[in-house]
Amino acid sequence: MTVLPHRAFYNASRNIKSNSNNNSIKLNSLLNLNSNIYNNNCNHDENQVTATSLHPQQSISTVSLHSLKQPPIHFNSNPYNKQLSLKNYKLSSANLRFCCFGNLLTSKDNPSAFIASVILILGLPAIFFGRVAVDLWFTLSPAVAIIAAYLTLLVWSSMIKTAFSDPGILPVNIDRNSLDTLPKDVTIRDGLVRVKYCDICQLVRPPRASHCRLCNSCIDGIDHHCSFLNICIGRRNYPSFLVFCLVTTVTLIYYAVFAAIHIWQLTKNTRVSDDQSFKQSLQQDPASAVIFLLSIILLIPISLLLAYHTRLVIINSTTIEQLRSKALSKAQKSDTENSQNPFTTDLNGSNRSNFNPFSHKSYISNILWMAFRPGSNYSYVNFNKHAYTDSRKPNSEAN
Repeated sequence: MTVLPHRAFYNASRNIKSNSNNNSIKLNSLLNLNSNIYNNNCNHDENQVTATSLHPQQSISTVSLHSLKQPPIHFNSNPYNKQLSLKNYKLSSANLRFCCFGNLLTSKDNPSAFIASVILILGLPAIFFGRVAVDLWFTLSPAVAIIAAYLTLLVWSSMIKTAFSDPGILPVNIDRNSLDTLPKDVTIRDGLVRVKYCDICQLVRPPRASHCRLCNSCIDGIDHHCSFLNICIGRRNYPSFLVFCLVTTVTLIYYAVFAAIHIWQLTKNTRVSDDQSFKQSLQQDPASAVIFLLSIILLIPISLLLAYHTRLVIINSTTIEQLRSKALSKAQKSDTENSQNPFTTDLNGSNRSNFNPFSHKSYISNILWMAFRPGSNYSYVNFNKHAYTDSRKPNSEAN
């Protein structure tokens, strides 16, 4: 017997429009409709439908499908997909912390490195503006403080965008009942790329995706998990990560240069001091020396990180792909001369570790693609949106 609870959903749409305070009660009633759905093995006519009314005191009504020439005005073409009061982030199994109703997220990993980064990124500008910029405003130019403020705001905004946005988390349980979970080789341009099935997220990962153990999620276009930002760097936040590395490097150079200028001014006969030795100038204002030393110490690793990712952008690769390439190279060297390892060679017998199928064969094209990442604004999961559920049950559970 075909089941079409059209009257129930028609009443629901009409009552929801007239009385919004009872939405949650009506929704619970709608989600329980599947408990009254009968199997197809009932010996009734196919042209009969059974629908349970929203009101429990009313009896079950049976109408003919031939009498339904047109559906009611508020009839839902897919009535089983009902919006829940819960949002997607409350149903997520990822190892993430959410705030602002799912608009911001961060990993539940140890946040000590991230806290240290926040202290440095707030403390260093505070010292610079409190001691150096305020003196250079009068002795050199107000533009020094204005440009420093602009660079600092760029650092803060790019860090917030990178650390608290969705890196490209893939939805789970897409291929839950898949019988073929073996790795597969897919052809991209002239090469083969291996895609694997994730047993934890239960989906076939797309190319360039990998499972992050710390976030407990599969990340599309993952580069690495950054402990200093406490989040994965993936398809959606990699452009802002590049901006963060770039503006942080420029800002540290800016701080170091003008901290040195301020120390030099302290040794001269200026508005802020009389002629004195270098040691006396440091004793008078040690903050400039602290800013200079911290800027140089932080500049070395961040500039090296920027240089490394600049190379990755030029060749259109990621950190994980580089690590896998090195592992494949070692495996290739260990192969004997008369045999080939199927995991390190393609169908033509060439070495996989030296081929990048994602490269656009042009440095400019690679830079544009990696820097702007087409589709980087699209989210697969939409943690801040309301969840939907299918209230139907299998026929074996309907009775």
